[in-house]
Amino acid sequence: MNSQHDEVNWMTIGLDVADVQSVKSLIAKTIESFFKIKVTVANAGVTIRKPFLELTEADYDKVMDVNAKCVFFCSQEAARHMVKQKQGSIVHISSTTSVIAEPNTVEHGASKVR
Repeated sequence: MNSQHDEVNWMTIGLDVADVQSVKSLIAKTIESFFKIKVTVANAGVTIRKPFLELTEADYDKVMDVNAKCVFFCSQEAARHMVKQKQGSIVHISSTTSVIAEPNTVEHGASKVR
């Protein structure tokens, strides 16, 4: 979905943020639609509310893929275009769980360390 209203342009795209190719496609579609990218906000985040000793490798991988891997590759791909444009901003959203322990969110806190 795309919109133009009072000089503000936006679009929404559904994607699997844990999939690097989907993230690259998102940035490509943004450039295709708007010819540049001014701001990237990495705000995706998931948690699996389980006690620390019950978390599995699959649980850990799911959280890290969304919360860390996605942020890294989305920022990297956006930065490639921002460097060419000689402008742009990247904002990463962290979490209070990266500095304050909360029950059953240890993997989330680890993925959001700043």
